[in-house]
Amino acid sequence: VVPFYDSNFILKTALKASLKLYEFLGKGLGVPEPDSYHGTQNGIIGATECEEAFPWIKKENLAFGLRFTDCQMTDSERFTLQVAASAFSYGATLANYVQATGLILKNDRVLGVTAKDLAGGGDYEIRAGITVNSSGPWLNGLLGHAKGATHIRRTGNLRAFNLLLKRDLTGPYALGLKSRISESGTRDLFSRGSRYLFITPWNGRSLVGTQYLSVD
Repeated sequence: VVPFYDSNFILKTALKASLKLYEFLGKGLGVPEPDSYHGTQNGIIGATECEEAFPWIKKENLAFGLRFTDCQMTDSERFTLQVAASAFSYGATLANYVQATGLILKNDRVLGVTAKDLAGGGDYEIRAGITVNSSGPWLNGLLGHAKGATHIRRTGNLRAFNLLLKRDLTGPYALGLKSRISESGTRDLFSRGSRYLFITPWNGRSLVGTQYLSVD
């Protein structure tokens, strides 16, 4: 649930449209229907319902709340393995302990990567119509091999963290509140302006976050 302190009609309309799109994109992907979560539905709820769910939040000028369902995982490693297994079932080739050592370039276009088998040894070329660089904090290191490329954009790194509190503060719901911390002039999109932090129930406790900090 995200409380709002502005009853702007355009804002409400945009939020409702966003929820419809959110539900549409989740259909047919194994996502449970919204009313299976504590008997709730996605949508706009009144200020009174917000106050009943979260008696300790700021009540002055509270206009309405946005309620939407989401999924939560307790084991991200298992989820990663499941994604890999699903991709394999659709024909993907999986290769563990294979390091991308460079990019194959032609006419300023990436045609694939050079790779090293760190387990069995050997160097390879892997070519593809589309090459996705999802190497996380090592992204710029791989881009550094793109010598001569003129349309390469480097990006900064972010450190993400959450706080784990011993108390369950929000019951069956997560609560999104706008942070008072506001940053400007930073190079990273996620660190600009004020953003929402969520208090999420987790195994009888509360997770607060996620906060992002720029790092070199």
